Amino acid sequence: MIWFICSGSGGTGKSSAAAALAQTEAAAGKSVILLDASGPAHTCDALLGTAGKALMDLGDTISGEAAVSAVLYETAFRGLRYVMADHEAVPVLAEYTESFLTLQSMCDLLIVDMSTGDSGLDAEIIREEDRFILVTRGDFLSLRAAEQSLDHFRRYGAEVSLIVNQIPDTDRHALRNVQEKTEMTLGYTPDCLIPWRPEKENPKAAGEPRVNAAVLQAAAELCRKWRNGN
Repeated sequence: MIWFICSGSGGTGKSSAAAALAQTEAAAGKSVILLDASGPAHTCDALLGTAGKALMDLGDTISGEAAVSAVLYETAFRGLRYVMADHEAVPVLAEYTESFLTLQSMCDLLIVDMSTGDSGLDAEIIREEDRFILVTRGDFLSLRAAEQSLDHFRRYGAEVSLIVNQIPDTDRHALRNVQEKTEMTLGYTPDCLIPWRPEKENPKAAGEPRVNAAVLQAAAELCRKWRNGN
């Protein structure tokens, strides 16, 4: 199974959501691989405690310099491994079709942190049980960008889920307003609303995992909901 984590615009917290979902499913006993295809920023490696450790990427397997197993890196979380698509550029994912198939055979769940917009996916690798998870903010411009992405990813025929992230107000009335605005703009009910709760400065050591607690909590609730078929 593959979960594609995507967004219509930058700065939505997409990579944090990808890392949180990967941690949650690994903690539930699944073998998970997180493929970082988000481009040169590579946010997920810091979120998973692998910053500076991933010296090779899937491009090295395509060139024949390494096997896929050699570019998989252990993270701080049991059952969760990390692989980078390309160190230097936003990858065209259609070029990685064989790598996708190999990675799928090596885990229960492959989570792909995609770049903003369409990354040139090969429709041949997508099955009905796979899922696109679109992460957006609740402001008007972000929702409009998400609308275009929703229309695009629906064409693949897989399940599409929607996360509205970084909501500045946490009271029930504000969250309901964001849900109504999202439904009005997108014609789509969000699977999850995540309020933004900034954490106090935490002197964590460099390389230590650091996903926002509110995002982790929301990911746990969302995965539980999906496992129960809701």
